[in-house]
Amino acid sequence: MELSREESEGTNVMLKSGNKDPAIMGNPAIGFFTNKHGLKIKTFKWFVKAPVGIVFLVHSLNSHCRFDYLRHNATILNNEKAVLNDGDNFYVHKDSWIEELNKNGYSVCSLDLQGHGESGCLKGEKTYITNFDDFADDVLQYMNSIHESIINEAAKDNYENEKNAIRQKKRCTRCDLILKDESDVCCSNEDKIITKGLRSRQPGHNQYKRPDYNIAPYKTPIPMYLVGLSMGGNIVLRILELLSQRKYNYYNRLNIRGVCSLSGMLSAKGIRKEPSWKFFYIPMAALSSLLFPTFRFSPSVSCEVFPYLRDIYTYDKIFYDKPITNKFLYTLLKAADNLNKDADKILKDVPILLIHSVNDQKCNHPSAQDFYNKLKTKKKEFHTLEDMEHMITMEPGNERVLKKLVDWLEDTQKTPKVKKKVKKNLRSDTDKSVLPKEASPTQGTGVLTDLPKDKAP
Repeated sequence: MELSREESEGTNVMLKSGNKDPAIMGNPAIGFFTNKHGLKIKTFKWFVKAPVGIVFLVHSLNSHCRFDYLRHNATILNNEKAVLNDGDNFYVHKDSWIEELNKNGYSVCSLDLQGHGESGCLKGEKTYITNFDDFADDVLQYMNSIHESIINEAAKDNYENEKNAIRQKKRCTRCDLILKDESDVCCSNEDKIITKGLRSRQPGHNQYKRPDYNIAPYKTPIPMYLVGLSMGGNIVLRILELLSQRKYNYYNRLNIRGVCSLSGMLSAKGIRKEPSWKFFYIPMAALSSLLFPTFRFSPSVSCEVFPYLRDIYTYDKIFYDKPITNKFLYTLLKAADNLNKDADKILKDVPILLIHSVNDQKCNHPSAQDFYNKLKTKKKEFHTLEDMEHMITMEPGNERVLKKLVDWLEDTQKTPKVKKKVKKNLRSDTDKSVLPKEASPTQGTGVLTDLPKDKAP
């Protein structure tokens, strides 16, 4: 089936890395899948051999995965200014978060969320969405596709290994048993065949058949981890809430071993207190999301603490540096409220790490702390940063944040030590009375003594 010119061009865009030289961004495997709305969602894979796990990275608002987690080909002159080095090869794998995860044995997968990056958009509008949970659905669909591909690859490898093993073993041309030497047969008459082969319980049926070489299923799914920045931090936690619902039971086969939220959009309490938002943007968003859903009234992204980030945004050809749609703005506010409302539904057995800066001006620290306190997860941790702001994957000091993440990932793989219960000797007084007279008082009590016989009491 031939694609139309428009579809062909769209597919070509989906398969481009964004760099003129893909090697500079680590030669990722680039692809796309079609989500439930018929939108093409662009995907990236940085795989390593024999991974200890797969980390799924979810990007922030207006952004895309390469911008948030790869290094940028620009030089930061000072806190106010950054200079572009190579706009055609803007995304750099070396010394990036993705490279560090690869070095530590993790395969990395990511995607451009719908309405962001180079993925498809509803109504052709960037940053437009009707339901925030659609983001979570897309991530789960991608995770499931990776899970399926791993199972299929493992099954194929097992099949090839078994097939090769069978080919290497020479069998008797008469009784079909595996030969110990290079001869063609191991038996010369029917009696020997009967004794060496497998006698059939039903005469007339094939008496000798080979053992079944069934492919063993992929019994232990590879560990998967979710890491999200800002809006992505909300999405990865929302996934843990949705997985507790019956309609998402299908995805429970995914072996999610940990979730990390970086500067997560975990509450709207802080923004609701600001006068400009309380009295203008929020009321306007509620009304305009119905009347003018694709219009854009919200303010643009600010960079007050690290102004040089404004240059980085400008140099990126894919980053969407414009206000989001009214519908999306109102959806974001409801998403933050829903995350808090359903906090008690989060899966209890999945470790959670929240990393947040006290100076975060977009998703404030107290709100994140309040959400953390609501969590009933068995293993959770809140890590506070003192000298950073919101974009903690690229601000000065992001290396320390990355190290914290890697250490935490390693810690989740440790099997908790189970204390062995010591069985106490419950011998009764009646039992003790039947002990031989020569027995030591310590005999039968589980206590050992090194005293010589002549000094034993």
